[in-house]
Amino acid sequence: MPNLNTGCVLKFNEKGEILESFWDLGGTRHPMITSMREHKGTLYLCGIFNNRMGALKLPGADQDWCGVDSYWGKPK
Repeated sequence: MPNLNTGCVLKFNEKGEILESFWDLGGTRHPMITSMREHKGTLYLCGIFNNRMGALKLPGADQDWCGVDSYWGKPK
């Protein structure tokens, strides 16, 4: 890789085909993204060397979807 600090997030469909890509080619905002989480229509991006968390609104995403509820069930 010519620049290990390049940030990149890929969006895939169910077949594993890339639908969209988001890049930080200069590595100035979100270099070396190591984790992400979707929550209520927003994708949150973090990295072990970043001093900030990125947030990317996802057009058309379910505004009520919560990963914790999806994985573990809604609280009773």
